[in-house]
Amino acid sequence: MKRPILLVFLCILFSIVFHSNSSTAQTSNVYIGSTDQTIRGFGGMNFPRWISDLTPDQADKAFGNGYGQIGLSILRISVSPQSNQWSLEVPTAQRAANHGAIVFATPWSPPASMKTNGSTIKGELRTNQYGAYANYLRDFTNYMSSNGVSLYAMSIQNEPDWLPEYESCGWNPSQMRTFLDNNASVIPTRVIAPETVNYKSNYMSGIASSSQVDILANHAYGGTPVRYNSSKEQWMTEHYAPNSNSNSANNWPEALEAGKEIHDYLINGYNAYIWWYIRRSYGLITENGSVSKRGFVMSHYAKFVRPGFVRVRADASPTSGVSVSAYQNGNTIVVVAINQNSSSRNLTLNFAGNSVNNITKWETTGTVGNNVTEGATYSGGTSFTNTLTGYSITTFRGTLDGNTPGGPSTNIYQIKNRGTGMFLDGLGYTTNGDPCVQWANTTHPNSQWEFITNADGYTQLKNVSSGMFIDGLGLTENASEAGLWANTTHPNSQWSVEQYDGSYYRIRNRATGLYLDGLGRTTDGDACGQYANTSSVNAQWQLISVSGTSLAKEASIATENSEFPTSFYPNPVDDQLQINTKESDLPVFVKIYDMSGKIRLEKTLSDSQNKVDVQKLPSGVYILEMAHGNETKRSQLIKK
Repeated sequence: MKRPILLVFLCILFSIVFHSNSSTAQTSNVYIGSTDQTIRGFGGMNFPRWISDLTPDQADKAFGNGYGQIGLSILRISVSPQSNQWSLEVPTAQRAANHGAIVFATPWSPPASMKTNGSTIKGELRTNQYGAYANYLRDFTNYMSSNGVSLYAMSIQNEPDWLPEYESCGWNPSQMRTFLDNNASVIPTRVIAPETVNYKSNYMSGIASSSQVDILANHAYGGTPVRYNSSKEQWMTEHYAPNSNSNSANNWPEALEAGKEIHDYLINGYNAYIWWYIRRSYGLITENGSVSKRGFVMSHYAKFVRPGFVRVRADASPTSGVSVSAYQNGNTIVVVAINQNSSSRNLTLNFAGNSVNNITKWETTGTVGNNVTEGATYSGGTSFTNTLTGYSITTFRGTLDGNTPGGPSTNIYQIKNRGTGMFLDGLGYTTNGDPCVQWANTTHPNSQWEFITNADGYTQLKNVSSGMFIDGLGLTENASEAGLWANTTHPNSQWSVEQYDGSYYRIRNRATGLYLDGLGRTTDGDACGQYANTSSVNAQWQLISVSGTSLAKEASIATENSEFPTSFYPNPVDDQLQINTKESDLPVFVKIYDMSGKIRLEKTLSDSQNKVDVQKLPSGVYILEMAHGNETKRSQLIKK
């Protein structure tokens, strides 16, 4: 009888242990203040020479960041060895760029005439054609620019360490270094190399120190996420995981493996992750045009960890089968957690003594129709416990209390109509779809709005009293009412705050293009409306901080006494801002303000051409001030 009793005891013990593993919260410490790499973005490949182009709808699903869209911020395209095919790359590149994505290009082979075997398949680039090939890449860059797409970067070669039976070209590390040092300077954009099949230390060590290389890159086929010891960014620029089996895009929980791979590359210091074909039976979008489970898994990173976020160190594996990574942009904290266990796991996030509040949860599971589902919003605190569903990926996004380095562009204002003098007011409403109204001047927090600028440069307007956001509700008719809605990532709740006339601004809805408009209404409680582009004072608003100072007084975008010739580019800017002026106008004093009027950066220019490093600025909208003597010039600046 002892043997059966022993077996029963062991079964009970196993049951207790198993239950403990699934219900006892495991802790991941999120070390806010201890940051690593800046995230450049997440993307995929479009290859209209080999498969059909993305349709406009598919491109919008890939690069849009609204409901049911993935939120990709990087597009990879190819450089055809035949220049008469370059035009194929333009339509989707334009559409992606219009969504704010950056575009980079990769050649699979130089033109056949430049190669040792006279073919675009295999072979090498002839050494006497190095200059001609560099010019070819320059010409493609200029061609795309002339068609409205400024390339973010140009690669030298796709997978130089492999020679398959399709477009390809072999380069060893020495050949690539020679080309880079002697020829690549003519390429008018950043240069990416080596894009090997997987991480290859001999290629990295051979080319990383070249002054002509801006971004290090490798693929992930059969490799591991190794970060080369360099201050340069490193991208993973091609992979599909774990397979390309037909119709595998929606296999669950297999799709979670793509998320786990992204996690692995990010926690090892990579700045960007780019998938292979965006649309394929195994892709982010399936052949019928629907976003796949793999696409929604990737969306947890692409949608919430926007370009400019920095990775915050966190305990990456708090328990078996659970992977955690954390990111920050100003006071926005994002944590992505993957549970590859079949049963749920409770996870505690410990914010290292910091308080993270208003934590909203998004989740993707294997349930049909469960895409990136927005869940509840929790109060949060210095720690936060929640349940991860079995076989799921979850994003938590919250707001960090207090002033931290690289704080956000979030500020509190009253919004006063120029035409009527009435103020926007939430009136204490808390139901989705309630109207945003107007009221005479009052000190009540119903009339106070927090401006929260996201990574795309758009602003949400959050009522201080109710926590509701001004929302266009998708309405497109003139005089439609503007409403209130709970926090959402939908572009209906995102606005472009545009300086119009001195101290007055127009506020334009991202989704519909309509502007907030007072409609000439002067009775307390009248609804605020929306209207198409108009010069009417009804569509102009003054932003007055709760301390009584208007935004324009603190840091106006209006140009004052701007006779001295000075220019700057690019805008939007990524890492460096180029400012040009005449030597006779030196020195020029440069200040960059956030939208509260706080100075975020100062520099004195002493040369006629100067570069201002803005890499550490959080993404958002700023005001650039350039002053010389009594002359001052101010312009809006968008940091990617």
